[in-house]
Amino acid sequence: MPHDHGEQPEGTVGVNGQGRVTLPKTVREAAGIKPGDTLYVHTDKDGQLVLETRQARIRRIRELANPTGATDSLVDELIADRRAEAAREADEDAA
Repeated sequence: MPHDHGEQPEGTVGVNGQGRVTLPKTVREAAGIKPGDTLYVHTDKDGQLVLETRQARIRRIRELANPTGATDSLVDELIADRRAEAAREADEDAA
């Protein structure tokens, strides 16, 4: 559920004795976080804490795996090349 104010929702959280935090409602709503959702947490290269929803994590991993954003499949391209090569070989054998 996107936040419609043009600014990112924010708030403060405390850490209890068991290491648990409660995210502010506006942040949960903006991120589409619902009770029972699994969140992933890590620190980035600058030591910043990053909390991601499953969907955001999948999107980030896909972007890392495909930095150019190309939608063509390398496998499909290789298969098409092999089929074209096989067709050329068949034409040469028929001639």
